[in-house]
Amino acid sequence: MLLRLVLGLRRVAQLGAVIVALAFCQSCQRGFSGGYLASHYEELEDLTIPIDASNVARNEVKHTEWSETTSWEFDSKMAAPQYADWVTERLKTDFKAARSSSDALVFAKTLTGDTESIVVRLNPGHDIVHVRVEASIVPD
Repeated sequence: MLLRLVLGLRRVAQLGAVIVALAFCQSCQRGFSGGYLASHYEELEDLTIPIDASNVARNEVKHTEWSETTSWEFDSKMAAPQYADWVTERLKTDFKAARSSSDALVFAKTLTGDTESIVVRLNPGHDIVHVRVEASIVPD
């Protein structure tokens, strides 16, 4: 009788552990809800594309289970250091400068449970700088 009681309690404990594990797995399977980048990428373009830009090429926002990404490219008559200063000034109110080099700038900000990042790649030419901006949002 005591043995049956102990075995019964063990099964209840195992069942409880399985239920907790399943509940945890269900929350993991929900993935990334997304939608934020798609709703404000035009604002990001306005912050990163100068008025003198030419050859502007935009890509659609891509959604995956765990992220949203998009990018755009353009040419500017600004010199690369001048553009870097200009875009840093425009983004600094909303983003933290995470990394900077002569050919790339990285900015990031934390949203509720997500991280938004902007990577600006600079490719200076003779009279222009070609700029590629990549924006992404991933869960923390």
